[in-house]
Amino acid sequence: MTAQADEIGAAETFSALVDATLANRSLGEDRIHALVAGYMSGAVSDDQMAAWMMCVRVAGLDESDTIALANSMAGQRADVPFDMLDKHSTGGVGDKTTIAVAGVGTFLRVKARCK
Repeated sequence: MTAQADEIGAAETFSALVDATLANRSLGEDRIHALVAGYMSGAVSDDQMAAWMMCVRVAGLDESDTIALANSMAGQRADVPFDMLDKHSTGGVGDKTTIAVAGVGTFLRVKARCK
């Protein structure tokens, strides 16, 4: 059994997750958590995650899988190589990135300076 299979689940392949997503079958919290954990550990490659995300874009996720994905992502924090986040406005009317950048900075536990 590969490290990828260990992360994703017993005897389950990445292609099975892709197939289930494209067929609009719910993956469930455990499978989604294993997918995110596998990605964060490197067992699931960037290319594989991009392929799965494209499947999600095409076929969508049901509400419970969407919540499971958000919770799994929130539970996985990566170390960031900086302690300050600096965001400057583009000067456009209705600049809506400040609230997102401030939220990301808070999540990553870095100081955010938005101008």
